[in-house]
Amino acid sequence: MPYLARSLAVLLALASLTACTATGTTSASATSSLNEPNTPDAVATAYLRALASGDAAAVCRRLVVNNVPLVDLPSGTINACMRQEYPKLATALPAGLADSAGTVTVSGATISGTTADFTTATFTPAAAASLKNLKAIQVKEQWYIAVD
Repeated sequence: MPYLARSLAVLLALASLTACTATGTTSASATSSLNEPNTPDAVATAYLRALASGDAAAVCRRLVVNNVPLVDLPSGTINACMRQEYPKLATALPAGLADSAGTVTVSGATISGTTADFTTATFTPAAAASLKNLKAIQVKEQWYIAVD
């Protein structure tokens, strides 16, 4: 299991323990309240734009690990992701992509049931194509970027 997935799995486990020992601590951002277009292309576009613009909170809100969206975990999970995982994700950003963060688009994901991959998708600008290894998973009718 790659390092990032292991790290997020640890966050998930800690969040689950927190949820079991505390009440009323679930995230205020429910899955259905992301208020965004609900397609793999739209979530990948939003994720990459957030990554390119340095919006760590938006990046973390779009992640799912072990089929559990981070937004469905206790509120501290997003903050922990922002501090610990976002810097690792940002290192994968192609050089120069930050300059065109607002114009990043993804189209043509291949959907199979509740999963989608982007290996044959079109990425604009072309520099974003180096991130074709993205995968998306649908959980509770909302699409998220999966962390392997």
